[in-house]
Amino acid sequence: MAMNIRRMQLADLKVAAYNPRKDLQPDDPKYQKIKQSLETFGMVEPIIWNERTRHIVGGHQRIKALRNMGETETDVVVINETLKEEKKHQKELSKETKK
Repeated sequence: MAMNIRRMQLADLKVAAYNPRKDLQPDDPKYQKIKQSLETFGMVEPIIWNERTRHIVGGHQRIKALRNMGETETDVVVINETLKEEKKHQKELSKETKK
């Protein structure tokens, strides 16, 4: 199955209000690690964005770092899910990043 990748304006990517992750701030060591990784390696793991709800499903912290770095656009993997499916998807992504 092929991925649907699209170049998007960061301003068009909405944060999911239900996202359980801590809202990292620029002085947080985890935020600094994300920012340093983006500066060193670029975007090697795509943002996941739901076209139906317009929510970011995966990559909230990377989007925040990109915005703070002055970036205005990025590539996203586009999905098309109901809100219920999206929440389940986001929960699975969160489990994967905790491993």
